[in-house]
Amino acid sequence: MSEANTLLEELPYPPAAYEFVRQGLDHASTHRHGQTEGLRHVSGDQLCQGLVDLAQTRWGGLAWLVLSNWHIERTDDFGRMVYAMVARGELSTTEDDHPDHFRSVVDLREVLDA
Repeated sequence: MSEANTLLEELPYPPAAYEFVRQGLDHASTHRHGQTEGLRHVSGDQLCQGLVDLAQTRWGGLAWLVLSNWHIERTDDFGRMVYAMVARGELSTTEDDHPDHFRSVVDLREVLDA
């Protein structure tokens, strides 16, 4: 088993949470770049904001319940998932990207459990 697969297995997030991050990346990059194809890089902050927006749109007042059920309680969790996906070769980063860019972007409970 590769190190990347081991990393993913050690994280507490279910497959649906990773799929949500993929969909959130599409949502955030389309919002930022207005396109669905080609290079569509977004920052950690932009991705977190896009994921919050997508969660609110998709689940409304249940968004916090869904994400917390997936063990996503802070934007740092999004970063952990993204970097696990990078390690697995599913996503890529630029030299300017860093896991700290996901740290405390917003208080998920405060914005989603309204």
